[in-house]
Amino acid sequence: MSLTTLYLQQGAHVHATSRKLAESKDLQALASNYDTLTLHELDVTNYDDVTELANQLPAIDLLINNAGYYGPKGYGFGNTDVDEWRQVFEINTIAPLKLVESFYPVMKKGTTKKIACISSKVGSM
Repeated sequence: MSLTTLYLQQGAHVHATSRKLAESKDLQALASNYDTLTLHELDVTNYDDVTELANQLPAIDLLINNAGYYGPKGYGFGNTDVDEWRQVFEINTIAPLKLVESFYPVMKKGTTKKIACISSKVGSM
């Protein structure tokens, strides 16, 4: 949120995504204050939707991926939930790669052409 707010305050046009836009009250509040903020509902593991969104944008200068999933807590050796850990791997490893692949053609049209992948609570500071 802080990066979104910072770029909006600097006059940038920002496209922000959320897996559940209806629950993203902070983003909605920002959108009501900044007409340069466009919100999109997006699950980064739905690669068709990621590509569709990328194809809708004419050009972008900076791609910030802050999607991440910590995974199950409290599991000890012998109690591994394989499906949960597959989801952790997909969200934290495969999805960022697919996101960059999808947005690469749009980024080539931009001027700055930078990518930042943040996968921790640090992105919410």
